[in-house]
Amino acid sequence: MSEFEHESIENLYSKLCLDLNMDIETKEDAWRSYEHIRKHYVLEGDQLHWLAVSLYVSCRRNRFLTSIDNNPISISRLLKSANHLELIVFFDKLHKWEDMANLPDSIRFKIDQVEHAFNISSIIFEKYTKIFIEIFGGNQYKLIHSDYQYRRTSNQINPKLNQKNKANKLNHHDLYSLIWTIYALAKTIYPSTINDLIASFHLLISSFIFIYDYSKLNKLDYLIKGSCLKELCSSDGTIIDKLCEKYSCSSEMCRTIIEEHLKSDLIKCINKSENFLNENNYLETIRDINRQYDEIVLTNCIIDERIFLENQNQLNDLLSNLNENRYSKSYQNRTPITASQHLASNDYQTNNSNQFLTPISQANQLIKVLFEIIKDQQSTKPSNNLRFIIGQQTFLDDLIERLNEWENIFNKSYDSIEEINNFNKQLNPSRSCQSRFDLSLKLFYNSLENILTIEKKRLESIQFNSQQQIQQSFQKLILNNQFLKSLLGLCILLVLYSHNDKYHDFNWLLNIYSLHGYSFLKMIQIFLKTSQQISKWRQFIKYLSSIEEIIISSMVFSNDSSLWNDIELKGILKYNQIQLIH
Repeated sequence: MSEFEHESIENLYSKLCLDLNMDIETKEDAWRSYEHIRKHYVLEGDQLHWLAVSLYVSCRRNRFLTSIDNNPISISRLLKSANHLELIVFFDKLHKWEDMANLPDSIRFKIDQVEHAFNISSIIFEKYTKIFIEIFGGNQYKLIHSDYQYRRTSNQINPKLNQKNKANKLNHHDLYSLIWTIYALAKTIYPSTINDLIASFHLLISSFIFIYDYSKLNKLDYLIKGSCLKELCSSDGTIIDKLCEKYSCSSEMCRTIIEEHLKSDLIKCINKSENFLNENNYLETIRDINRQYDEIVLTNCIIDERIFLENQNQLNDLLSNLNENRYSKSYQNRTPITASQHLASNDYQTNNSNQFLTPISQANQLIKVLFEIIKDQQSTKPSNNLRFIIGQQTFLDDLIERLNEWENIFNKSYDSIEEINNFNKQLNPSRSCQSRFDLSLKLFYNSLENILTIEKKRLESIQFNSQQQIQQSFQKLILNNQFLKSLLGLCILLVLYSHNDKYHDFNWLLNIYSLHGYSFLKMIQIFLKTSQQISKWRQFIKYLSSIEEIIISSMVFSNDSSLWNDIELKGILKYNQIQLIH
């Protein structure tokens, strides 16, 4: 690069930092990082794009001006100032920068979290306009192509001074923008929704119901002209039950979100207690919500999700790119254990039933599969049949005590994952944690009962005639912590995968329960043999196969692997022998 080009880039970078009102320390840190990377790598394309990436990383890494974890920066403004850098390109360069700069896991995690939260909202927004028209009505074309950025800027003027808007009534465009902004703001207040597709969709449905109720309360009937309103309304005039039924949501969960979060935390957040959507002060409400969200977007370096309301042509291209990545065949199933035994037989089911499912529908479907499996497991306690199989109550009591201990570990670790908004996390700890573990525990008891039932038949077939001998064999198994932890861990992973949870993953689970991957490798096959429902679903099999790939490629042959003990005791093992080792 010539000296002239270097000066030109430096001038453009200075202009970028000036436009962003960037402090001198962060500006210099980002420039040093850029120069260091450029000495060792070829940075193709617009250099200002790479500088924007470096600047964002420096803001996330340093805190010269504030007490929070990063310096404030608006991603939307950064992209616009950096020669209108596209979001997809920004994240692509950002991931390359992570490797070139050898960024620590903490920074990578923050970046992945921001990207994943945006991906979840991109999935949910595909249903947003349809649901809005079903409840409130409005012209679809006008709703989609309205200039919401101009409206938002106009509303920032003090409503008492804004005579132009003062005479106008609340309209569908205001409502369309308001509900989506409430959803985006509530995501930062209600941390467990950030990385959870199903919880996020419940939050969106709750936001619709929340605004619908306030519209009815303030007698804004002229806004409630939905195309499906008659079929959504119950006899008491509410829409929560039928709307949740239509979109496969839990009405109980939506009621909890509305009462404990939207009516409490959200109202408190914007200092509104009464007249939330009154005709006389709705502009103040819209302004306060947007200002609060602006502050959170800036201070937490997250993407302004109101981008979905603007630049529809550009947004359509963005969503198309996201969909291409989302529905592409990301990996082949190469493990000889899971893939070869289950995937081939399930091609018909996949091609005919699941190829047109949206991510939300697929997640709902997988959750229904899990609930179908545990339909006979009414509580988070062992069933009578399991009690009979195990025999002595002392072993059952010991099992329950250990499970309670592992539940406490799960609960503590679940919320220790760093959230986007740490302040709000302290005020509103995750409420989805308990429901996730309860479902996992029911699945665990169901699976354990199936395993012991099948094992009992096997023992009886080889002349284990004494019931006492069989129970003694089972009691040894019940005392095996590695076996039980692996089974519980597998159940937890399936539940978290069904909810599209990207951050409580396999490595996280191994860490909190001090498990080794080799134990999991043996457990996967044992589990699949006893759970026909799971083995029939391609999504579950692909997920388990991906876990097997991780274990085989990076864990099985480590120095501390129990594989070496098995080899020492039983010689070199074949794949079909591994699954027989308990």
